[in-house]
Amino acid sequence: MNLASRARCGAVWIVVVVLASSLVAQDGRAAAAARVRKLVDAARSPKMQVGVVWGDAGAAPSAAEGDLGPLVPASNQKVLTSIAAVARLGLNHEFATGFYAMGPIANGALNGHLRVVGDGDPSFGIRDHGETLGVFRTLATRFKEQGVTRITGDILCDDAAFDQDFTGPDWPKGLPTTTYLAQVSALSVDEGLARLIVSPKDGGGFRVAPVPDVGTVSVGALTVKTVGKRQDGGLAFDRPDGSNVLSVKGGWFGTAPQTHEVAIHDPTLHFGRCLVAAFRQEGIAISGSVRRPGASERQGGTEVVRLTTPLARVLPAMLKESQNHRAEMILKHLGAATGRGGSFKGGSEAVAESLSGLGVQLKDCVLMDGSGLSRSNRITARALYDALSIMGKRPDFEAYRDLLAEPGEEGTLRRRLPSLRNRMAGKTGTLNNVKTLSGYVLTKDQRWIAFVVLCNGPEAEGRGGALQDAVVEALAASGNP
Repeated sequence: MNLASRARCGAVWIVVVVLASSLVAQDGRAAAAARVRKLVDAARSPKMQVGVVWGDAGAAPSAAEGDLGPLVPASNQKVLTSIAAVARLGLNHEFATGFYAMGPIANGALNGHLRVVGDGDPSFGIRDHGETLGVFRTLATRFKEQGVTRITGDILCDDAAFDQDFTGPDWPKGLPTTTYLAQVSALSVDEGLARLIVSPKDGGGFRVAPVPDVGTVSVGALTVKTVGKRQDGGLAFDRPDGSNVLSVKGGWFGTAPQTHEVAIHDPTLHFGRCLVAAFRQEGIAISGSVRRPGASERQGGTEVVRLTTPLARVLPAMLKESQNHRAEMILKHLGAATGRGGSFKGGSEAVAESLSGLGVQLKDCVLMDGSGLSRSNRITARALYDALSIMGKRPDFEAYRDLLAEPGEEGTLRRRLPSLRNRMAGKTGTLNNVKTLSGYVLTKDQRWIAFVVLCNGPEAEGRGGALQDAVVEALAASGNP
């Protein structure tokens, strides 16, 4: 056999191998599709709707099963919020907080007010800076570097970038201190929460100490009694609407101090009080009070310091840990940044506009907030799949995928799908009668598949998680190893 004949035989052999490998992969996909279909058919019932869509990331869906009309997404809403923000603003987009001298600086004094202008940076506080006042201490240092050791006027907290509707449409009512319902304003610390240390006093009774105590939270009624069994313990916190005077009641078990968090009223003024506390601790005297500026005070001034935080830095807590407050801050920020307005309505319209521009079909979908807390949100599995799949074609796909929760790591997937560690990234969602999961999974033949599994109904919380895990494992097992 001459060289030309050998070359032709080699080429034929390569083609045969490639075709055979392709057929095996197709058989693997067909088997996965059959397995998923069987799982969905077995799970659907009058007590649980199931919608499943999956396919190669960056491509049209390979299959869609079950109830494909709009369903309640729970925290899978955060996927749409995040993708809309990344696509419209970019991962390097910065939240900015400006600090403006509203008077001359001379002889160590800012002779006038200090106006703080926020646009929804959710990173102020202990999660990103190690302590509640950490970033404010850094800020104080920067002021002193510019010669400011005294402010003669007020601290003007300008949160006009967002509206004054602090809580979202259709959010649960009557739970003002609940942490996952924290109020949303353009200036916020510790994701709208205050931290409390409850401890027994020598001689009997209990004390409740805000940490740090900046004057925002106080305690009114305190009715706590000691109990002998752990199961009888537990403290409950409440406050009237529009107030930060807490009532604390319940049973106390043990002797060690307890740390609790509560959602506060009006995070904007709390932000200002945190600034004042940190500045005074760092040696900057402030003569005035904390308040919002009047209409005529929301302009002018000289920027002394500007703090910025990139979007990429604030997304992990939102997506890996399902932090609601960050999702709503990003939603309102997106609304303000795109001219739709810093409101739940404006932000939702901006999300819809961004997704539609990407090619996501939102027909029959309803977007009410950024986190998925509203039960009025309605999303089709196909719309959610399209958003995830479109990300698969973008140059920032890998960076976005890394922002999602992963099995075995800190986050909402820590105890799920252990066999898929380093092969799966996703977003969970849970409300009463709602269990959802979406994201990406790597197949045996190294393809990233985008998937969505939405479960609604009385049996969703009980059976939905097992179904979702089984579907993802079936998809991961597809392809040619």
